[in-house]
Amino acid sequence: MGTSQRFSKEFKEAIVKKLLNRGNQTIAEFCAENNVAVSTVSRWQAECANISEMKNKNNKSKFTAEKILKIVSETYSLNEEELGIYLRKNGLHSNQLTEWRSSILASMNQPKVNLSKKDERDLKIKNLEKNLRKKDAALAEVSALLILQKKANLLWPSPEEDEAT
Repeated sequence: MGTSQRFSKEFKEAIVKKLLNRGNQTIAEFCAENNVAVSTVSRWQAECANISEMKNKNNKSKFTAEKILKIVSETYSLNEEELGIYLRKNGLHSNQLTEWRSSILASMNQPKVNLSKKDERDLKIKNLEKNLRKKDAALAEVSALLILQKKANLLWPSPEEDEAT
């Protein structure tokens, strides 16, 4: 590797992507396999860190919950070699898969909330609503009686009002 070679930008990015998806292979093994010096790959990796696609390794926005569940279920029974191939083929990282698995397990282990169970706040709200309906009905009744009384006074004035006029 003593000779200096010029590599295209696309080649450098491809090597960095392969490096990030190498699975359990060491960097030295990866570099020997691809016939590139470790220092060169490290420099390329630093250069590619500014590329937005490389910068955001955990780009979850492109994966729906259904797709994540499918990926986790497909990779659950794979051995390390098959898993590495699957991850490279789909452009995934092992840390994403680990994070997704732990998040799925965590959500499954959360205690379930029983929405049908009534607590004392629900009972208090029910009693207050019942009390409010009673008071609304009483207010409507008093309003109706007051209106009737005014109409009755207009039709049949009291004898005291007749003497005053």
